[in-house]
This record gives sequence, structure tokens and C-alpha cells, in this order.
Amino acid sequence: MEWVIFGILAGLFFFIVVPWAAFAASGRSRQALEQVGKLHSEIAWLRSELATLKASGITATSGATQNSAPIEETEEQPPTITEQAQIPAPPVPPPPLPIDVAADEPPIPALVIAETDEPETRTPISVAARISHEGEDIIANPPPPPPFTDQFAQDENAETARVSRPDIEETIGSRWAVWIGGIALAFGGLFLIRYSIEAGMFGPGVRLLMGATFAVLLAAASEYLRRTEAPLPFQVPSNALTANIPAILAGVSVLAGFGVVFAAHAIYGFIGPTPAFVLMALIGLAALGASVIHGPALGLFGLIGSYATPLLISSTAPAFASLSLFITFVTATAFLLHIRRPSTLLTLAAVSGHAAWTALIAFAMQGLFWPSFLLIAGATLALLLIKEIPSIKGRQDRPWSIAGFDLTSIIAIAVPVILAGVLWVGFGGPTPLNVAIIFTVAIGVIAAARHQDLAPLAPLSAAGSVGMILLWPTQQGPIGLSPATVVDLIRLTLAPNAAPGLNLTAAAFGLIAGAIPFAILIKRRWSGAGGYIVRGCLAFSSALALVCLLLATALRTNGFERSLGFAGLATLLTAVLFVASELLLTVEKANTKSRRNPLALIASSAYAAAGAIALGMAVAFALRETWLAVGFSISAAGLALLAKSRPIPLLRTMSASLATAAIARWIWQPILSDMGSWPILNWLIPAYALPALCFAVGAIALRGRQDRPRIIHQALAAFFGAAFILLQVHQAFVGPNLAPSVAWVAGHYLTPRNWLFEDVACLTIALGFLCGVFQLLGRAPDRATFRIAAIAAAALMILLAVGGLGGLFNPLFDGTAVNGWPILNRLLWYVAAGAVLGSIGYRLSADHRSPIADAISSCAVFLVSLGAVLMVRQAFAGPRLVPVDANSVGYFEAIMITIVLLALTVAAHLWNDIGRGAVARFAVLILGFLAVAWAALTIGLARNPFLDGSGVFGPVIFNRILWGYGAIAVAFAAASWWLKDQLPQLKRGFSTASKAAALMGAFLLIRHGFHGAYLVSDVPITLAESGVYASLGLLAAIGLMIAGSITLNRTEVQINPYHVAIASCGLFAVLAFVASPIATDEPLAGILVLDNALIGYLMPSALAFIAARWTRAYRPSPAIERTFGLTAIVGTLTYVLVEVRRAFVGPNLVGPDIGASELYAYSAAILVFGVALLALGFKLRSRDLRLASLGVVTIAISKAFLVDMSGLEGLLRALSFIGLGGCLVAIGLAYQRLLRKEIATTEKLAN
Repeated sequence: MEWVIFGILAGLFFFIVVPWAAFAASGRSRQALEQVGKLHSEIAWLRSELATLKASGITATSGATQNSAPIEETEEQPPTITEQAQIPAPPVPPPPLPIDVAADEPPIPALVIAETDEPETRTPISVAARISHEGEDIIANPPPPPPFTDQFAQDENAETARVSRPDIEETIGSRWAVWIGGIALAFGGLFLIRYSIEAGMFGPGVRLLMGATFAVLLAAASEYLRRTEAPLPFQVPSNALTANIPAILAGVSVLAGFGVVFAAHAIYGFIGPTPAFVLMALIGLAALGASVIHGPALGLFGLIGSYATPLLISSTAPAFASLSLFITFVTATAFLLHIRRPSTLLTLAAVSGHAAWTALIAFAMQGLFWPSFLLIAGATLALLLIKEIPSIKGRQDRPWSIAGFDLTSIIAIAVPVILAGVLWVGFGGPTPLNVAIIFTVAIGVIAAARHQDLAPLAPLSAAGSVGMILLWPTQQGPIGLSPATVVDLIRLTLAPNAAPGLNLTAAAFGLIAGAIPFAILIKRRWSGAGGYIVRGCLAFSSALALVCLLLATALRTNGFERSLGFAGLATLLTAVLFVASELLLTVEKANTKSRRNPLALIASSAYAAAGAIALGMAVAFALRETWLAVGFSISAAGLALLAKSRPIPLLRTMSASLATAAIARWIWQPILSDMGSWPILNWLIPAYALPALCFAVGAIALRGRQDRPRIIHQALAAFFGAAFILLQVHQAFVGPNLAPSVAWVAGHYLTPRNWLFEDVACLTIALGFLCGVFQLLGRAPDRATFRIAAIAAAALMILLAVGGLGGLFNPLFDGTAVNGWPILNRLLWYVAAGAVLGSIGYRLSADHRSPIADAISSCAVFLVSLGAVLMVRQAFAGPRLVPVDANSVGYFEAIMITIVLLALTVAAHLWNDIGRGAVARFAVLILGFLAVAWAALTIGLARNPFLDGSGVFGPVIFNRILWGYGAIAVAFAAASWWLKDQLPQLKRGFSTASKAAALMGAFLLIRHGFHGAYLVSDVPITLAESGVYASLGLLAAIGLMIAGSITLNRTEVQINPYHVAIASCGLFAVLAFVASPIATDEPLAGILVLDNALIGYLMPSALAFIAARWTRAYRPSPAIERTFGLTAIVGTLTYVLVEVRRAFVGPNLVGPDIGASELYAYSAAILVFGVALLALGFKLRSRDLRLASLGVVTIAISKAFLVDMSGLEGLLRALSFIGLGGCLVAIGLAYQRLLRKEIATTEKLAN
């Protein structure tokens, strides 16, 4: 067996590999010979040129300019051509041997002598050399350099570019190899230790000694290479992943050292916990120190090792004091390294490690003294070592900053504050943690005050202080970390049972967060002299911290209940904030050059805003009643009147604040109960009309400039006025209690139902009225608020009209009964509401067009149209309008709805003629579109007798098809005539719909005549019917190609004949497949040859052949001609095969198996058909027909060899192959004769 394999391989080698190599070598040798021949030709040409120059004695000199002034030559001037010409020329060699050079080889151009030495100090010889002959200057332009010089230049440039930049080879060799080598060294050490352990070659002491020696040797090698290594030959990016060999060796040394110490302690027990801890800590700190030399990557390695050391050293009695001091020392070391070599990665890693150990110690030990110490230490070290000392030394490196803020320092100082809050929530408020929180917050505020790039720490610290007051432990214990705590915090529903000490801590927080930033701002020092953003951070954090601390204290002590004590504190706070605002306003005006910038007075504005909020808090703490919103509105109006007499900007702000408090109080607890039973004269007047009046008075008093306070008063006047009108309407239907009730909504669906439907209809009308009022009020330039209110009212009106009357409370959907006579029932509310809204919209659009008027008119059109359609539905379906199934909408109901939609379209067109509004025109288009869409969906699809399977009884023509589709066609035609030329698009749409309805009706009547009452049968389409449809499609294709174009939307569209051909032939193919007797299992009708297959296959094929011939004659296009021709050939062949099948099995083609005679007959028929195609191709001189005949004959050949050889036997098999051979010989003979004739014709033309 091996010899066989060897022989096969040897044969492959000798018969495949060797010839291939020989051919390749021959090709390369031929190329080499060609190059040698070219070189011989060039050398001969050069020699002839040199001889010519020597004989003629022409002196060539180089010139830098085109004038005749000579250029002074230097000592280093290169020899001229003349000097070279004086050298005795060698004897002319004999002519070279003839070399086979390609005929199209270009002539060899002259060489150009160019300078190559010291190009920066010499004038290069110009391509246009100045040649002097007999005292005359002759400018000779030598031909361009030969092609191979360009190739040499390109190669040289490519080589230079390759050398000048590092490629993938250099990347792999100098970087990846180093990294992988470091990893391999580390794994090699570990595997060496493992192998020695498993083999038992050395004892534990020897192993540890070897590991320690390995670590020391690596450290020594690292230092040696650091001192002696040369820089890389290319520039590398300076990042932590640079392939620094000394740093990687040092990292491996640190890893080995950690492994040795850990093995000596944990595995073998050679040293105790304390020596192991000390050694590992020294290794980690040494790595940290070495990072100054080797980069931050090694420092990060040592830092992780230092933080991981306590976890690796097990102890039964952990000393948290020593551990905390060690963690503090490690963190301080990392921060000190930041001073020497700033590294964001190393600093943030130290912050993360310090925070992680703080949390671990807090959860592990009893008490929170040392976690509190770590919190204070972390914040203090971050401020001192990262910011203060570099600032004193004049170094302000910010490796990571956004918008000018030092994110590294912000994170380092903010993490202790956040972690203190987490521990506060989880463990409660022991004294050490309380002190730590106050200390960390103070450090954050001081850092923000001292450094402008740490200003965001001020709001962060203030938020932390407020959060700690909100999350103050309860008397039962800490609040705890849970999702319920988050929900209660968002909803401000925390229990008012805070543990003692809250008030004192809140006061301390207020003093720290409020006093320090204010002092910095008032003195304009440090961050107080910064930009707008910096001063804004300090001011808003200071002012809002006091307000929020008071709110948090009130929530946790009395749960926002009425309290005169807190009201007094809020009043005092208001006075303090207003005084602070005035003091800061004086300072900012004195130090601000530009008064146009609204942020120039940001600090005083912040304290003024906080004062306004505190004033609202004072009122809220003092009153705290149901009618508090009314009191706020009266106070806001009084302050607005006072601001009018004394134009102080602060008063306007206070008035707006009280107005905001009023709406906030109403949102918190709206006044909706016990409004009285009388319509109009009820408690809605003082609850809503009075605030609306107060805010309207305030808006009038604050006129003069359209600022935010006036906008707030205008908005609230519009809100309470609209609420008064809408609630009056609602009160008329529901009584004194106006609060939303599920029972009121559910009563609409009960029997008897309530008045919710009528309530929604009247509210829709009221909203339309409000839209009109607000639109009229908003026409003044300074009343944009009322225009916005009009938009809001319009949106609510649309919501009620579309979502309420058209959706939720629509009897077509909600299932409620519509009792009463047709038309005279509650559906009239749709028409009535639409009529009222239409009149309002018409009145508003009479003066000028507005979006509000358009919205009102749109709702009117929607409601009237919906009401009319629902009335038709109620007249046909009865009280219950909800469709039970797909057959709920009857045939004549669908027709009537279509006619109603067309009538509404005509009515909208009349409205458009009267009002000339955009909505009316849009309504015409929408209603017309709905009419067309409804007719298409119902009459065209859902209620189509051909699709729904319903019977059509009656005469062939005079039946419901004629009455329905005829009425639709007439209605669309009449509507199209009525529109005339005003809406051409809709007119054409109606005209198209009319034609479509007429055509569909005609088609259904024809099908009714063929199929009887039921237009749907088991056979979707018969074979003869498919032939008729396919023939019509082909006739249509011929007609379209003859026409060349059609008119659509008054635009002449050119017909693509190829698309038409594809569509018509594809239709024939699909219909022929669907209606084929094989697919339908239906017998053929008629006698042999003259049956329905003649109509189904042969008639469309004949039309396709006619289309192909017409295309060839009048629109030459090979693709179209071949498409039709292929269709004709396939269709005719299908007819032939079907008739052969019928001749053997009868009309029913499905059933009996194919016999040997029938199988032979198929071969004969295909051959005869192929020969006939060939003869026709010769007759018509059509190459495509001849090629198609070859394709048919190929089918016959394939059938003979693949089917007949196994399916036929005896004489039939012989006759099959004999006949096939004879046909093929005849075809070959015919083609030979044709070829001879063509050759003779060609020679004749050539002669």
C-alpha cells in the first residue's frame, strides 16, 4: 500500500509539479532574455550617440536660466559633455546580434545627465540644455528620460518610505516580542517552581531561595538595562503600554517577590504574619517608588500588590488600627508620587483602593472609628497632596480635565463624601462617622473655595449634607439601603421620627455650606474671583443648601406639618438671603464691567432666588390649609402691585415665586370637593375664579417688560380661568364632587348609562370657546403666553374630540347602545359639537388665518363626519354599533357609507368655496381620500363577492353587483364632475375610482356569468381562462409598446418596453402554472389538439411570437425580443408535451404512470420541435431561434442519456438514441452548410 501511495505521489510530482516548474522557469528565462536584448540595444544606441557628439564637436554647457549670460563655474563644477567628448572614444563595436524585440517596443530615448553630489549648493543641469555651436545659442530639448529611470526612482522612494516609518515587522519585533517575552518570563518562573515541586527535586527552602534569587536577578537586570539601553530606532507613543523592557522586568521581579513571600508564609509557614506583612508591604512600596523611574504601570502594579497584601496575610485577630495606618500610608505614597510624576490612572487606583478598604473595614469591625479615620484621611490627603502642595510649588498639572475642571482631584475628594453617605445610610449615625461626614463636607467646600478647578465640589458637598439630613437615622435605627428608601426619598415621604442630634448637625452643615462660599464670594478671593460657572457653583450651593437643609429638617422632624417655628426660621432665612443678595449685588456691580451678560450677577441672583423660595416656605409653614393656593395667589398679586409702585427687580421675582408656590400647592392638593350643588353659583368662584382674577391683576401690574414673572402671572391666569370654565361645565353633570372617579367612568358602560358622553361633548365645546378667547387675548405682541394657552387648549380639545368622542366613548367601540330613532338620538351631539366648533373656527379665521382656528375647524370636520357615518351605521345595524365579526358591515351599508363620505366631500368643497380656508381644502382631500379608501377596502376587498364567498343571486347582469358597483361608479363620476378643475388631483382620483369600480363590476359580472351565483370555486382559474387573461396581457403589452407613453397625472410617462415585456410574460408564466392541469388536477376539455390547452398555452405563445417579431421590426431590442421569444418557445413546447400526454392517457393528465412508448414520444416530440425551431431560424435568418433550437435539442440529449437510458428498453431505447443521433447529424450538417456560406460571403466581401 505504501508503494502505491509513493507511486501516486511520484506521478503527481513528475507529471504536474515538474512541468509546471519547467514552464515557470521558461517564462522567467524568456523575460530575462528580453531584458538583456533591451540592454544591448540601449548600449549600442549610447555608443552611437557618443560617437556622433565627438564627430560634430558640439559643446554642451549647463544653464540655469534661458538668457545667454554664462554661469560662473566653481571648483567643484562637474565635467561638461564637451570635456567628456574630448576623451578618446573607444572603437565602435560591431553591430549587435539581432535580438527578437517586440514590434511595439518604444524607441530608446536619450539619457539625461543629472547631478547627484551636493544638490543643495549647486544649480542643477536643466532638462533644456543650452548647446553652443559656432557662437550661437541653440536651445535643445532632449527627450524625456527612459522608462526604467522612473521605475528606479519609484523603487528608491518606496524603499525610503519603508525605512522612514515603522512597519508591522518593527512593531512585532520591538513591542509585541517584549510584552510576550515578559509574560513568558513570568510564566516560566511559575512553571519552574511548579515543576520543582511536583518532581521533588528541591526542598521548600531551596525553592524559596531560588525564587528570591530569580526576583533579585530580574531587578538587577532591569536596573542594568535601564542604565545602558539605547532608544528605539523609531518614535513610540508614551503611554503605559509602551514596550519598556526594564519596566517589564521590574514588574516580573515584583511578582516573583510577592510569590516568594506569600509561599514562605501561607504554604510553608517559614515566617509569621507580621514579617510577611512587612516584607510584602516593602515590596509594594518599593514598586511604587520605582514607578518614578519606570513609569506608572509599575506603580500601579505595586499599588495593587500593596492593597492586596492584607488580604494575602491571614490572621485570627486582625489589627484594624495597623491596617488603617498602613492603608493610609500606601495612599499617601501614591498621592506623593502624583506630585513627582502625575498619573491619572495611578491616582484613581489609589482612590479606589482606599475607598474599598474603608468599606471593608467598616463592614468587618465593630464600630466605625477607623473607617471614619480613613474617610477623613482620604479627603485630607487628596486635598493636600494632589492640589495644595502642587499649587504651592507652582505645578498645576491636570492630566484629566473637562471644561477646565480637574476631574482627578474632584473624584479623589468626592469619593470620601459619597462613601460617608453610604455608610451613614447603612450604619446609622455614630459620633465618629458624624464627625467624618462633617469633616469631608468641610474639605469639599474648602477645596471648592480654594481652587477654581474644583468648584463643582461645592454643590456636591452641599447635596451630600442635605442627603445626610434627609437620611438621618430614625429612633429605631438606621434607615438602611433598600429600594423602598430610594422611593421614599424621591417622594419625600420619609418618616418624621429622626433620632436626636439632627438639628445641631443641620446647623453645622448650614454654617459650613453657607458661610464659607459666601465669605469667599463677598471677598472676591480664590474661587470667588472666578468666572460665571465657578461663582455660580459657590453661590447656588451656598444659598440652596440653607433652604434645602431647612426643608429636610422640617420633613424629618414634623413631616411638613403646620409649624410656626419653622415659619419663623423660614422668614429669618428669607431676610438673611435677601441681605446677602443685596451685599453681593453691590460687590458684583463694582467688579463687573459688562452689564449685558445675564450671568454677570449670578451670585446675587442665586441668593435672591433662594430668598424667594424661603419666603414661600414661610407662608407654607404658617398656613398649611386646603385654601393655601388662594392665599399664595393673593400674596402674589399684592407683591406685583407693590413692584409696580417700587420697581425693584427682587419684588417681581418674589411675586413669581409665590405664584409658582400657588400652582405647586394646587398640584399637590387640588380643590375639587364640596363645590356646591348649584350650577355657576358655587364654590368654584372663590377657588378658581378669584385666583384667576388675582393673577390677571398681577400680569397687568407687571406690564412694562415681558419677563419671566409677568409670563408666570399670565400663564396662571389662563390656567385658573380655563379650570373655572371647564369645572363649571363638569359640575353641571356630576355635582359638587369634581374629583376624577372611576365610578363616573364606569357608569358610562352600565345600563342605564350616565351623562359622561354628553359631559365630554360639552367640555369639547367649552375648550373650543377657550381657544377662541385665548387666541383673541394673544393677538397683542406682549401676550405670547395666551397664545401658548390657546395651543394647550386646542391640544386638549383635540384629545377629547379624537380620543374621547372618537375613541373611548365612541359607541362603535365602547359597546353602549344608541337608542332612539335613526338620526334623532345622542349621535346628534357629534353634529352639534362639530357645528359649534365650526362656527367658532370660521369666526376666528374671518380676520386672519391662525393655527388655532385651523385646529378648531379640523375638530369640527372630524366630529360632523364621524356623526354622519355613525348615523348610517345605526340605521343599518340598530342600537349596537360594535362590529361582531368581519361580516357585520353589510354590502349595501358599505355602499351607503361611501356615498355619505362623497356627500361630505362635496359639502366640504362648498365650505371651501365660501370660506377659502386651508382646513376646508384639507377636509375635502381627506374626506375624498377616505371615500376612495373605504370603497377600496369594503367594496374592493371585504364585501367583494369574489373574495368573501357570498352568493350573487339573480339574473346574469341585473343583480346586486350592478346596483352596488354601478352606484359607486356613478357617485364617484358625479363627484369628479362636481369638483371640476379646482382640485385636479382629487378629481383624477375620483375618476380613477369610478373607472376601477366599473371595471371591477364588469369583471364580477363576467365571472358571475361563467361561474354562477358563487364566484369562488375549488379551481381558482381554468386553463382556457388563464389563456384569455394572458392573451389580454400580451395584447396590452403590444399596445403599450406601440403607444410608447401614457399620461398619468397630466404628465406623460414613457413606457419602458423591457418592463412591459417582463410583466406580460411573467403574467403568462404565473397563470399557466396556476391553471395547468397538473396543478389543478382538472381534465382537459375538448378533443385532442383542439382543446383548452390550445387556448391556454398556444394562443398566448403565438401572441408572444408576434410581439417578438414586431419588436424586431419596429423597436429593435435584443433583450425584449428574446424575452418574448423565450416565452413563445416555452409555451409552445408546453402545449406539445401536454398534447403528447393526452394522446396516451386521455383528458385526465394526472394518474397513470409514464410508459415506455410515452417516454419515447416525449423525446421524439422535443426533437421534432427543436428541428422545427432550427428550420424556422434558418428561414427567418434568426440567430436567436437557432440558439433556442440548440437549447431544445440539448434538453432532448439530456433526457436521452439521463432518462431514456434507464427508463427505456429494447427497441425503444435504440430508436431513441438513433433518432437523437440522426437529428444531431442533420443539425450539424445544416450548420456546416451555413458556416461555408458565411465564409464564402466574407471572402467575397474581402476581395
